[in-house]
Amino acid sequence: MSEEVVVTADTIEPPQKKVGIVKVAGVLGILGGIALIVVGIVVWVMVSTQLRAENITVPDDAMAFQGQTVAGPFTAYVQADIIQHHALKISGGKTYAELAQDDPVRTTMMNASFLRTSLFTSVVSFGVAAFAIGIGVLSILFGWALNRLASVPVIVRRSTVTRASGLTLRSMGLRASAGPSCFRQTPWNPSTRSSRSPRCSSASARRAIGRRRSAPPRRRSRS
Repeated sequence: MSEEVVVTADTIEPPQKKVGIVKVAGVLGILGGIALIVVGIVVWVMVSTQLRAENITVPDDAMAFQGQTVAGPFTAYVQADIIQHHALKISGGKTYAELAQDDPVRTTMMNASFLRTSLFTSVVSFGVAAFAIGIGVLSILFGWALNRLASVPVIVRRSTVTRASGLTLRSMGLRASAGPSCFRQTPWNPSTRSSRSPRCSSASARRAIGRRRSAPPRRRSRS
């Protein structure tokens, strides 16, 4: 009596769609990421060099970075904050718009406003440069991932199939084919175990086994 065994088979199939566009997108993403990183580094170095050339030193009454030269986003922000603090102290807490037009302190407030605007512009430039570098790193990662996915040669699908056990097939004179659920009505031969046969369904295999069972037994001649 035949026994059916439920097994898991891996079917290897070629890709159904072309992946050339995916590879091109991955390469472009990597190149774009490299370009963004280079531009971000160049902008960062340029702004830092311009600030350092002004020889601006953070005063001792600042909230942080006392005595350091303004050359980065944090020192520039601290310097802009202390400039506002000194200007408001001189004007008695009034802003540029609140002062009278003939007030001599108005000129001081205007210069302080210009200095703060320049420093905050440099802070924004540092932020844009850092953002470009971060986007460049992400673009390289995404491009590498797309290129990696597009380089997969085959698609493997795992499915559960039902097939008869090998011992039962041998006893019935049938040979299992290389397919997951296909049988061939040929005598069993161990030398042809690795040969391949066309695929068929499990229903056709059952019909083949049924025909083999219904055939009359052959008589063996006695020597």
